Amino acid sequence: MKDLFINGTNDTPEIDFKSNENIIIKKKQLKCGLFKMSGISIPFDADTFYFKVIDYLEIFAIQGQMIIFDFEMDYYNTHSLRYLSKIFSILNDMIKNNKSVMVNWKYRLIDEDIQEIGEDYKELYPDLKFNVIGI
Repeated sequence: MKDLFINGTNDTPEIDFKSNENIIIKKKQLKCGLFKMSGISIPFDADTFYFKVIDYLEIFAIQGQMIIFDFEMDYYNTHSLRYLSKIFSILNDMIKNNKSVMVNWKYRLIDEDIQEIGEDYKELYPDLKFNVIGI
């Protein structure tokens, strides 16, 4: 599976999905998908923007065994929130299929709204290894 990279803009987040990275956990080298989503998400056409991201993630969910998902969003609108919920649903399905998933929800220490939304997602998806991290 090829990696997916989408440059961030003033309206769309940067997407950086490396599908086959080597990571070391407890002195073991493992293959892992590393997915980072960062920036602002207020696209004019969220359906078109997120179609490729959701499609890629759904394929990875079938083929991959482990994923580390880093969210480092500064702002997103309600329409984008619908797609974030879809992403978490896919990640949750991976857990149900005995795959390893870790989510790192990163927020700026001064941004209580983004922190609270991360904590809400953590409660909604208790099966995910979900870290809410102030930076």
